[in-house]
Amino acid sequence: MFIAMLCILFDIKDYATDYNQELKTFVVSFGLRRTLFYIIIPLTVIGLGTFLTYGILHQFPLFRMLINTIPFILLIIVTYHMHRRKSILYYLAIIDGLMLVKAFCGICGSFVQHS
Repeated sequence: MFIAMLCILFDIKDYATDYNQELKTFVVSFGLRRTLFYIIIPLTVIGLGTFLTYGILHQFPLFRMLINTIPFILLIIVTYHMHRRKSILYYLAIIDGLMLVKAFCGICGSFVQHS
């Protein structure tokens, strides 16, 4: 789900081309602002809530839960600040950076043992 949100964010850079070619991406269909605030952020919050619920039910250590919430929080922050057009390099750096952060946090969280 996290990567699906990143894919939708990455489609923002192609908005003009997709619109001209009449492709029905989320951004073209709903508009930039609605896509960000009615699709990306709510689904990310649901994903975070699902992760926290799963972690609590399976008694994940607190550090694992905290470290794995970082990518969700960063995704929400990045999404909130994407309502203006940016350069393609910005999209590449941010999307790839969020994927790396997600992987890094997952790896760091996996080293924590159950108590």
